[in-house]
Amino acid sequence: MASLVVVAPASFGPAAAEFVERACAELGLVGRIVADRAGLEEFLLAADPGSLVLGSLSSDLGIEVAAIAEERGLVHLEVGALSSRAVGRRSLRATGGAGDAAAVVCRTLRGRDYRMVGESSPFASALVDAVRALDPRTGPAAAINAACADFAAFWAAGNPSDVLVAIARPPLPERLCAAIGRSGLRDVELVGLGSWGREAVDEAARDAGVSLRFVDVPPASLLVPDALAAPVRQALLAYLPTRRTVYGDLGWAAGLLLRSALEGGPLTLETLAGLRLDSEETGFGHGIAFNAMGHNLRARKALLAWERGQIVAARERSS
Repeated sequence: MASLVVVAPASFGPAAAEFVERACAELGLVGRIVADRAGLEEFLLAADPGSLVLGSLSSDLGIEVAAIAEERGLVHLEVGALSSRAVGRRSLRATGGAGDAAAVVCRTLRGRDYRMVGESSPFASALVDAVRALDPRTGPAAAINAACADFAAFWAAGNPSDVLVAIARPPLPERLCAAIGRSGLRDVELVGLGSWGREAVDEAARDAGVSLRFVDVPPASLLVPDALAAPVRQALLAYLPTRRTVYGDLGWAAGLLLRSALEGGPLTLETLAGLRLDSEETGFGHGIAFNAMGHNLRARKALLAWERGQIVAARERSS
């Protein structure tokens, strides 16, 4: 079988290592690890045609991975990136896109006033555009760095609202939580999109007294073992004692997905694209059915929250 390359962004810290370990262990393969842009071209441009690229978690990096996969004839299975630009003609995206995440935000905050802040990146732009397409009354997103620098002044200068939707990745979520805490404000409800499912964010939010919910893929801990097919249930029960974050979960779930594909013969783009799995047959919390664009039509995002150090499902409420 062609080689496996796992793109595990270094910015995700220990979760990236677990992403690699779990994905490779499920397949019994030794994968080559790429951490961000430094080693991307070196590894991917040298990979044999047909090699599998598993990653990249990061939307911005995923755009580059998709381009190289198309140029080199690689197979790219994306399990984290939100942007549709991260999915090329030789790429498949198993998790939900920006529109799916935006839909959770708009359902949750229907009828409420909220403001958006975001990092400066294609990742954030994709989410902002998706939210504004679903809720035209939403204004442009402000720069998150301004909110982190002086949150009290930032909050006072904007339109009246009680909810802040923040689109950011490490280390900005921690910085924003700390800034809200320093402001002394205690009536700000925070909804995060991006890398909020990390223990460091939970600690920062608790230390600052911030009310935090976030949108992400459902973590493995929320899966109900008895509802899963036997092989997935066995893998889940073996995995849960060593899990760390939703990013490690993505690697584990991707490993199960590739194992299902391998049962049908040699792993190719066609065998992956032809997979049809129900929700109980994957570790994602949703099923698999790729369309012609490489998007998984059954993918979904969920509204989540930290509770005593554990991720739980949060209520999508409107008022």
